[in-house]
Amino acid sequence: GPAVVPSPAAVVADAPLVKVAEYRMREKRFAAAAVVQGDFIYIMGGSNEGNTVLDSIERFDCRTGVAENFGRLRRGRLWHRAMLVGDTIYVLGGEAVLPNAQGEPRLTQDDSVEIIDLATGKISPGPALPEPRRSFAAVLWDGRIHLIGGCLRAGTKVVRTNTSVVLDLKTQRWSPGAPMLTVREAEAALIDGSSVVVPGGYNGVDAVADVELFNLRDGTWQSLPPLARPASAHSVAALGRQLFLFGHYDVPEQCLAYDLRTRRSEAIAVPYQGARHTAAVIHQGKIYVIGGRSS
Repeated sequence: GPAVVPSPAAVVADAPLVKVAEYRMREKRFAAAAVVQGDFIYIMGGSNEGNTVLDSIERFDCRTGVAENFGRLRRGRLWHRAMLVGDTIYVLGGEAVLPNAQGEPRLTQDDSVEIIDLATGKISPGPALPEPRRSFAAVLWDGRIHLIGGCLRAGTKVVRTNTSVVLDLKTQRWSPGAPMLTVREAEAALIDGSSVVVPGGYNGVDAVADVELFNLRDGTWQSLPPLARPASAHSVAALGRQLFLFGHYDVPEQCLAYDLRTRRSEAIAVPYQGARHTAAVIHQGKIYVIGGRSS
């Protein structure tokens, strides 16, 4: 249906963010993954304007504002996640163009993992996910990668889930994790060193405003006060004591700020080109909102 654009009065706060620059990637892409190492942002995969699934990796230099080609994934993918582990990047799941039962190429959930060695550029296979999964939340804590929620494949159908799986980086083995309280596609932020906050998402029918917190130390979930309005197809960044949610499927320009102390949120006005399915990373106190699709 048509986008529902909030009235100016619905934006109740000036942004605690100031746009300081705008840069260009080598390729337009949405639903990509990105990580920061040192002064570089590595941007992997996604899909372009022609709906071609990308396997390219580019490296953006935060000092010069210039992106360069870094290499190629073994498999093009989107709606995946990436995690920096030391001097490597784990690229996890998502959707890829794979042969179906009849051998025809189809875009479908993927269980593969690729490990990029940033020193050499070499890519090697990692331990496959227990089952194909996309659009999940991902965090690294205490030598383990946690994948939370997202979409699974059930025969020919796509189903949302609240389940989680955990990769022990030492043993390179997956095990079940504690399930979220709600079923949804998800984005997450690691805060205070040992807590995961999962705000908003999509449950297969509606965008949701639910916010949940996972205590990594004791493995328990709790509900937090919901967002001021639903958000889906967004990216998340934690800066200081606030979470920022960039984008929403129905309102690409939506930006929400969630105060982690008061647990209240509000829509804020941010002078940038809003988009769905962006990636967001932080480098030296600046949030980089990457790629996306505005329509």
